[in-house]
Amino acid sequence: MERDTAVTIVKVIAVLEWIGAGFGILVGLLLLLGGSLFAQTLLPQLSAEDMAGVPPDQIATYMMIGFAVFGVFLLLLSALGIITGIGLWRMRNWGRILALIGAWLSIVWGVFALLGSFSGAAGEIVVNLLTNLLSIAISVVMIWLFQFESTVVGLFHENAVATTAVKRTVTAKTRKP
Repeated sequence: MERDTAVTIVKVIAVLEWIGAGFGILVGLLLLLGGSLFAQTLLPQLSAEDMAGVPPDQIATYMMIGFAVFGVFLLLLSALGIITGIGLWRMRNWGRILALIGAWLSIVWGVFALLGSFSGAAGEIVVNLLTNLLSIAISVVMIWLFQFESTVVGLFHENAVATTAVKRTVTAKTRKP
């Protein structure tokens, strides 16, 4: 792979990290701010068996807490996505490492989701299978790029060497004789 192509791919992935983080922030805020509304909307759809004798107001409280916890979790993941995107955009090795960690975790999550996608209607099963397989495939490509593609890995190491050289030059110039 040519160096310019590798740079472009890394920059595109950084932008995609930011776009994903933006959606995560939007959904996280909706869950935090609209959890009560979501709970009140979902509550009438529950049957008596689903409630298992628990009062509806208590179930609504549990749902709101669940929405809030998931909203905070999404906001934290989104913040991590923004940081990862910054690291990738600036060709920092820590950004590459964060992207790798995220890709490996996504594979683990995808495998569990894949195992759980065999329930529901036939159409749902197909959509869940395809979505989870696509997620795993994207993560595998990210791992290949950031861990094994020598040109891409070299970009991050070049930048580390260049940054160190600049720091040494600045330090040498600022020292008093």
